[in-house]
Amino acid sequence: MKPVTEERAKVLIIEDSKVIVEILEHVLENGRFLVRVARDAKEGEKILSSESVDLILLDINLPDTDGYTFCSKIRAQKQFQLLPIIFLSSINRDSGFLEAISSGGNDFISKPFHPVELIAKIKAHIRVKKLQDTVIQQNEMYNFELSMAKKVQEELIPLKNFQFGSSKVSTFFKSLGEVGGDFVDAWVSNNSLHLMIADCSGHGPSSALIAAMLKMQLFTMTESQNLQDRVNTIRTNLKKVLPEDYSITFFYGILNEDRSFEYINGGHPYPFLYNGKDMRYLKGSGRLIMNIKMSDSDNIHKVQLEKNSTLLFYTDGIIEAISENSEIFGQEGLSEIFNNSLTENNVNPESIMEKILKHPSKFSFSDDVAMIVLEVG
Repeated sequence: MKPVTEERAKVLIIEDSKVIVEILEHVLENGRFLVRVARDAKEGEKILSSESVDLILLDINLPDTDGYTFCSKIRAQKQFQLLPIIFLSSINRDSGFLEAISSGGNDFISKPFHPVELIAKIKAHIRVKKLQDTVIQQNEMYNFELSMAKKVQEELIPLKNFQFGSSKVSTFFKSLGEVGGDFVDAWVSNNSLHLMIADCSGHGPSSALIAAMLKMQLFTMTESQNLQDRVNTIRTNLKKVLPEDYSITFFYGILNEDRSFEYINGGHPYPFLYNGKDMRYLKGSGRLIMNIKMSDSDNIHKVQLEKNSTLLFYTDGIIEAISENSEIFGQEGLSEIFNNSLTENNVNPESIMEKILKHPSKFSFSDDVAMIVLEVG
C-alpha cells in the first residue's frame, strides 16, 4: 500500500529583510510548509495573481508601501477576503495590533518571534480557513441544488392563463426563497375546470418537496373520479409520507359547463366571490391534511355561479403580509385591492400582487404566495 501523501499548505512571506526571510524559511520548511517569498508588495501581488496560497506572513515596513495599505488593498478583492494574513513586525504589539486588525489582518506577531508560537498560529489560521472553504463549497452546492429545485418546481407549478369556454382562469405563485411550499394548479378534465390551491406548512425545500408530492397525486387521477374520490386519494397517499408535524390546507373546486361549482375546503382561507353586485366569502371549511387519525369524510359544497362572477383564491402568505408599522394586511386589505381591481376591470393575480407591493403601507411577505383568479363567463 502506498503511503498517503500529506498535502502541504503554502505560505507566502512578504518581507524585505534577507535575514528574517532565511529564518522564516527554515522554521516553515521544518514545519512541513511550502514557502514562497516576495521582497516587496509588488512582487507579493504578482505571486498572488498567479498562485494559490494558504496564508500570508506580512511585514509592516516594506520598500514600496506599508503592510497595512497592502493588506487593505488585497482584502478589497473577493478572492482574498478570507485569506489568513499574519503581520510580523518589530513595532510594539500594543500600537501595531489594532491597526493590523483594522486593515484586515487576522493576527499580529512581534519580532523576534518564537518559532513554536509562529507555527501554532499558522496551523490554527489555516485550519479555520479550510473549514471556511468547506462551508463555502457546501453552500455553493446547496445554492446550486436549490436553483435546480426551483427549475423543477417551475415545471411542476407553471403559471397558467387560459380560457375554459367563456370563463377565464389565471394562476400565480411566488416562493419566499428559491423554492416554496405553496401549490396552485388549474386544468381541464372531463369537460370540467379543476382548480386546486394548497399551502404546505413552513416554506423552503421540505415544504416544496411536499408540494411536489401533492402534484404527483394529481397525475394519478382518472377522469371518472368525482371530487370526493379525488380528495380521498390525495389524503390517503399524502398521509403515508407526511411527517407528523406537517400539515396541508387546500381548496379543490370543479367548475362545470353550466357554471355549477362544487368544492371541498380543507382548512384553507375562504375565497372571495364577487357576483357582479356585491362581494362575499365562499364559505365552507373542513379538515386539513395531517398524518393523524381523523374521519375521512369531507363536506362537499355546491353553488351556482352567476355569469360575470369573479372568484379570488389565495394562500395565507398574502393576508399575513406585514407593513413597516407592523400592520397585518389581512383579508380586509386583500378585499379592498380585489374590489379596486374589479372596478378597474383589471383582475389578474399579477396586478393584485403589484397593488399590494405598491401599497403606501409598504407591506412585505414572510411566506410563500399563491393565487387563482376565476372569471366566470
